[in-house]
Amino acid sequence: MVKTSSDGLNLIVSHDTWAEYTTMIKIYKYYSFNFNDPSTKVKEMAFSSYPCALHSTDDYYVLGNQMVVSETSNAVYNASLYLNYFSEKTVSEWIRLTVANRMADSGESWISVFSRFNSGTYNNQWQIIDYKLFEPGTPIKPGTLWIAEQIPGQVFSADKSDSLANGGYWPSYNIPYFPYNYDISGYPAYYLKYGNSFSYQNCSRALIFRRDAGKVDTIDDMKRLMRSNEYQTDPLSLRDACKTIAARCDLNTPWTEDPEIDYYPYGATDCKIVDASLVKDLKSWIVSGPTWDSQPPFAWTNQ
Repeated sequence: MVKTSSDGLNLIVSHDTWAEYTTMIKIYKYYSFNFNDPSTKVKEMAFSSYPCALHSTDDYYVLGNQMVVSETSNAVYNASLYLNYFSEKTVSEWIRLTVANRMADSGESWISVFSRFNSGTYNNQWQIIDYKLFEPGTPIKPGTLWIAEQIPGQVFSADKSDSLANGGYWPSYNIPYFPYNYDISGYPAYYLKYGNSFSYQNCSRALIFRRDAGKVDTIDDMKRLMRSNEYQTDPLSLRDACKTIAARCDLNTPWTEDPEIDYYPYGATDCKIVDASLVKDLKSWIVSGPTWDSQPPFAWTNQ
């Protein structure tokens, strides 16, 4: 989530990685390369990652030009898109984002670089936050927040700085924002079958963010929201430990008869938060592991 403080003095960005618990061997990496080519805008960056990985894979990047790049993944249920747009003249997503991180100096230019040679694989909604444009106590400027959604054959993008200026926050939760992307990716059929779990406006996390985003003014507030999981008592979670901000699917009842409730070692495996002060030094507030704020800590021995 991207959130401005109510007094306009801070801009806070957060990201939870959702993954299987087998991926919890994590490293926060710092890269510093002495590139001399003038097209390289970023020589230093920090990001959450894993052993032997060249990029983040989460994806969460704090760049040396005071930009932050993150994403949440979107499924593509329309398999024909892959058949119609498959081409050998494409470049893998992780390579394109690495090049964009190095070459771009704005959200719009990042999307322009990233969109070239679109492979249509690992499809996400990207949020690119440009802290260079953020001046505490002044109105949010155009270009502060750009978003982009990739599918096979297309990348949709928009400057959503007005969402920060008018509503104070931008959420992202694994459902496409752009209506055409939502439709062509096959979500309407799943909405008809499963209901609000596949609704951009009314899925559980959309409703939780809408209810609780206004309570976030500080990094500590953001910690509480992004690590929150009160599925037993929060009516918006529908008594499903996966339908929360910090999922803990391991807490669901095993072998339930409800086909929508999953039980397996999967959930929010970390939380990263950066603000207008931390970004200048490539720093973030980070915690690793499934949330234990209001739930018992996860332990393999208990499973």
